[in-house]
Amino acid sequence: MRNKGISYDTGFISNGALSRARFDPDEVERELRIIRHDLHCTAVRVIGGDPERLELAATFAADLGLEVWFSPYPLELTAEEMLSLFADCAERAELLRQRGAEVVFVTGAELSLMNKGFLPGDTQQDRLGLPSKRDGMAERIGELSTRVNDFLTTAVRFVRERFGGKVTYAAIPLERVD
Repeated sequence: MRNKGISYDTGFISNGALSRARFDPDEVERELRIIRHDLHCTAVRVIGGDPERLELAATFAADLGLEVWFSPYPLELTAEEMLSLFADCAERAELLRQRGAEVVFVTGAELSLMNKGFLPGDTQQDRLGLPSKRDGMAERIGELSTRVNDFLTTAVRFVRERFGGKVTYAAIPLERVD
């Protein structure tokens, strides 16, 4: 059976600030009801940087019968910080799954551009400009793919220790994820 889904933004964390300042539980529940009943979705990708917000929205979605794609989205984090975020979120997603909800854990998205250590550059803006630079790009993409795949091997191990459901990753083409 195919799903009809949409992403639900719980707020991204950048430089310690949340992109969605207001996060009222009643409003979150109302918006998820709209997704389920008015948009007729069967799945929702709950995305953001705060584990508590992700868990709250995912719980509302599961209670509405939606398949939940539990999707922590790190920004400007180191590998160690991302692993900590994924471990926390995987534990929360597993509790929801054990209640009987259909849950898919998304082990990040676009990590190479949005986080430190995969591509040169101190900021997202620095890294976002790199793919347009042609000189040496083929070598850079090969190295990038190796770094991303090595990190995901470790990240999936962390997630699998805490979560028993389906696991995926939201890649961009240049990452060449295995």
